[in-house]
Amino acid sequence: MTMRAGFHLDLSRCTGCQACQLACGIENALPWGESWRRVETFNPGALAGAPRYHLSLACMHCADAPCAIACPADAYARDATTGALILDPARCIGCRYCSWACPYDAPRFDARAGTMSKCTLCQPRLAEGREPACVALCPTDALNLLDLDAPAAALHAREVPGFDASQVRPALRFTPLPPGADGPEGPPPGGGGAAPPGSGDGGGRRLSLRDEWPLLLFSTALPLLVAMRLDTLPPCRLDRPLPILWGGLAAMALSTAHLGKPWRAWRALLGIRHSWLSREIAATGAFVLLAGALPLLLAPNLLLSLAGGMAGFAALYAMDRLYEVADVPRGSVGVHSAEAVPNAIVYTLAFRGWAWPLAGALLLLALLWLGRYRGGARPVGWVGGLRAAALIAAGIAVAAGAAPAGLPVMGLMVVGALLDRAAFYRELRLPSPRRTLDRALATRLGPR
Repeated sequence: MTMRAGFHLDLSRCTGCQACQLACGIENALPWGESWRRVETFNPGALAGAPRYHLSLACMHCADAPCAIACPADAYARDATTGALILDPARCIGCRYCSWACPYDAPRFDARAGTMSKCTLCQPRLAEGREPACVALCPTDALNLLDLDAPAAALHAREVPGFDASQVRPALRFTPLPPGADGPEGPPPGGGGAAPPGSGDGGGRRLSLRDEWPLLLFSTALPLLVAMRLDTLPPCRLDRPLPILWGGLAAMALSTAHLGKPWRAWRALLGIRHSWLSREIAATGAFVLLAGALPLLLAPNLLLSLAGGMAGFAALYAMDRLYEVADVPRGSVGVHSAEAVPNAIVYTLAFRGWAWPLAGALLLLALLWLGRYRGGARPVGWVGGLRAAALIAAGIAVAAGAAPAGLPVMGLMVVGALLDRAAFYRELRLPSPRRTLDRALATRLGPR
């Protein structure tokens, strides 16, 4: 029987017992303590002025699934019978980008397999006419399977405080708490306390530089390599195809080190129609070819220089766009001083020897950096302090007459950019249900 399957959760029945979470782990033979489903609590500290309830969350099999849009390898497909969004591990390259994009933190990286994994809506059980394991083992009948095309589905709520469904159309419906209800009693899942009112911005998943250091080096090196090509545009200057070729190949090889399945890296080009990660990879490959390989085989010409420069700029633009799935403190102007495009422009000014424009650009970068910390919203830290010192020292050196493309100035700029990119990754917050719930609670209670 064909149905567009989803979940229904009755908030007045869910006690947060985590039986659904345990059932998921057992059914899918996950390592002990792991599950594709988890229970989050709104108002876990039972603060006065807000209800308390539990949300049983897994993959939402969204109609406009951000994970499938972000996936560069086209590893996601929609099941024609149930509408479930299925991840094919044989296609996955283990880049983790789908988990960055998912607002519900549903795809999980399986370090043993080197690929992502997530809820399958228990397809084998559905094929046998049985309910998903999480539904079958819910002791209070709070979690149920729902046909989203059935008339009864329209009677259920699409959103409740702490769960935003407006952008991606998840396959989850609710019976909210009745007006004035405080929610069911029961211990908060996994313990934990309430977020202080007004502080809902501090949470969220983070990237670990221990795991993502290849991305740090790749995203720091590419703007420098692109600037080498931009420097050859009219008025034409010395071409540098060999550094671009070898540096580009090394950077691309390095970037595969963070993949769970590096030998499948070629699949990252398959999602170019919808994934900014695919576009970044494709543009970077085109840049290395047009700016590094072909100039060694063909006579230098303006058309080739323009094509290489455009490919390089496209790669940097895609690099900056792919981080839009996360929350990065960019200040009031909406630009982060560690982003690829502005740093490539600064390097280009240095290579061209334009001292005063370079000094002005370094000042602008310093102002962008300062805008992130204005008002003391977040601590500067030693990384940020060293970045500021490198910017100031490079600007002073240029103003004092040092060669813009000389080793002291370029060294300060590259080291500063590396530090700023490290701060970029440290400050980056990926979406998570816990953060959404804390923000909703802070909005409900207001400042205290």
